[in-house]
Amino acid sequence: MKSRIAIHSGGFLVAFLMFAVGTSGGQDPITEALAVPSLVSTTSASKGWAVNYPKQRKVFEMAGLLWVFYSDGVDGVFRSSRDGKEWSDPDTFAPGGHFGHRFGGWFDGTYFHYCLCTAALGADVYYRRGKPSSNGKMKWSAPPQVAFDTPSEKNVMYPKVIVDSMGHPWITFMQLVYQIPNLPPFDGIVVKASTNDGKWKTAAGFPFKLVSEKGTDGYPDPVGAPLTRGKTVWIYNHRVNGEDVYAARIWNGRGWEDEEIVVSPASNYSFFNVVGDADDVHLIHGAGTIQYQKRTWEAGWSKTFTIDDSASGHTCISRTGKNSLIVTWLDTANQLVRYREMAGGKWGSSVSWVDESIPGFAGAGININSLVHSARRFRHAVFYSTGHSAPYDIKSATLLKQGK
Repeated sequence: MKSRIAIHSGGFLVAFLMFAVGTSGGQDPITEALAVPSLVSTTSASKGWAVNYPKQRKVFEMAGLLWVFYSDGVDGVFRSSRDGKEWSDPDTFAPGGHFGHRFGGWFDGTYFHYCLCTAALGADVYYRRGKPSSNGKMKWSAPPQVAFDTPSEKNVMYPKVIVDSMGHPWITFMQLVYQIPNLPPFDGIVVKASTNDGKWKTAAGFPFKLVSEKGTDGYPDPVGAPLTRGKTVWIYNHRVNGEDVYAARIWNGRGWEDEEIVVSPASNYSFFNVVGDADDVHLIHGAGTIQYQKRTWEAGWSKTFTIDDSASGHTCISRTGKNSLIVTWLDTANQLVRYREMAGGKWGSSVSWVDESIPGFAGAGININSLVHSARRFRHAVFYSTGHSAPYDIKSATLLKQGK
């Protein structure tokens, strides 16, 4: 069964698809899932960069609500919803309009953690933790705290936060001289807190420089994922012997393992995303064609598997259970948001989910963010922006669990 839901929003006709999804191999992981369309807000953020970009998690199910964190063009704000249709009034959590791509969040099951910075030279990286409540409010553990003291001549881009299995937050980012053109070296840096009580104290041996690229092409732009017993995995761009590669390093709970080359050659930009699954690692990478690889602790990295060959480079990956994933991407050629699910280690078919193939779709491939992991009401959710000039629309579509 397939039906189309059409609504008018922000002066544009927005079409959404509702599926009873069947997949190959006898799977039916999303049965009678409902794509609930919603206009969340508008934004004056530059180029509509309000919820980008997918490595910086901004969408969560917390305390029985769906939450989205975004830039309204002036401040960092959040809204929440019980049904994915009606949204609370915006709540400001930090001043400044840079949170489209200088803000990242994480939910550890109890607490929400975020990191942020601005575009200014020498702007520090800040960390904060809060406890979400069922009324859509956040009880902050402490004021924002400096997690990284940025050198006065440097900038920080794309900060991201994760929390390991011991409750310690980690922040990663790229450090460079931000101007036109941006100047190397491009450093991929990780910092870890020795504390897990909402107050930041940098652990011994950190900050740690994963990689330093001295050429003008390519961003290392690391991203991490937690594993078990305090272990973490970090994926980044690297240039080895004159060739671009995607590389990985594992923190084994006590120290760093040797660098692993995941795939070579690779794009010289940061087209990759990762989630942890116990001690397994699920990685997607590539632009135009999305490739998937899995790393197990015993066997290392698998061969590549093609997810789709019509995607933008900025792709979301979300874990839905043991050895189960949803990968979400923009098909910029057809102005579609599409997804493909792995259930129990087996891939289903690609599904066209949100159709914006009319004037107004942003279509840049970076204005998209998806739910990290949900175990309750929402099967999956995607947020994206549309428009060619301000005010841009911020929209969402949700897949509700069967019977909800």
